[in-house]
Amino acid sequence: MRKYLFSAGLALLVAASSVSVTAVVQPAFAAEIKYVVNGIPITTGDIAHRAAFFKLQHKKGDAKEEMIDQTLRLAEAKRLGIH
Repeated sequence: MRKYLFSAGLALLVAASSVSVTAVVQPAFAAEIKYVVNGIPITTGDIAHRAAFFKLQHKKGDAKEEMIDQTLRLAEAKRLGIH
């Protein structure tokens, strides 16, 4: 019985800590919808991630335009049945 209670308590602690970490981290990734392309939202977070990726690659480019182009390419591929 004691082993069961310990396991249940440990599981509850892990679950609670996961929720609290998610709650703390979530606002950092919270983003507003900046553009909608063919019904697909592009958020400020999407653009920020793409800009960071460009920076990591030492690549110059417009993250906003790249996200819009990618969304259009993916929508067209989906329309054509290309996965």
